Amino acid sequence: MREAPDGIAQKLTHAADSFASSFEDLRMDDIAHASGIPRATLYYYFSGKDDILAFLFHALLAEFRASLVTVAESPGSTKDRLTGLIRALLTQLAARPTAAQLLLTNLGRAGKLPDMAAGIREAAYDPFGRVLAQGIHGGDLRPVDVELTAAALFGSVCIVGLQTLVTQGSLDAPDLSVRLCDIFWPGLATSGSASRRRSP
Repeated sequence: MREAPDGIAQKLTHAADSFASSFEDLRMDDIAHASGIPRATLYYYFSGKDDILAFLFHALLAEFRASLVTVAESPGSTKDRLTGLIRALLTQLAARPTAAQLLLTNLGRAGKLPDMAAGIREAAYDPFGRVLAQGIHGGDLRPVDVELTAAALFGSVCIVGLQTLVTQGSLDAPDLSVRLCDIFWPGLATSGSASRRRSP
């Protein structure tokens, strides 16, 4: 796969939500029509639709990472920052619901598994892990396996977000993030911090 210019990359990412919901039914002609990129140009930069799926997967992760890292590096209590990470992830899913569903249900076709795992870790697990590790160090959270817990939080939020989008057609990221954090928090927090007032 050649590195696609910014213009082509933007067209593909913006068109991703209009792609067929079933990747099996998707053809290069469909991608060319939805994106406005000539079929020959697509084949110049990508070997086929699996190559485009891998590109879109990494583009989506880059958006996730930019949003989540900002929250992870922000000031605030551990619970506020954890809620903020959940809200940021839900907001990203809501911004590109069809693309996120298409990519997350076709992860096995989006590239080599070690590359995918490294991309997910950098984009999502690391920001969650940073907040968890700092919360443990600061005494707000009990000692947990940070990597495992970060993966569980990321996966749970993605599933709930996608399920909400599919069943309800939209989601309220601020409200849902608070509700999810209130589910996760008692299992993570130390006895003193678990009893603190719910974040607004």
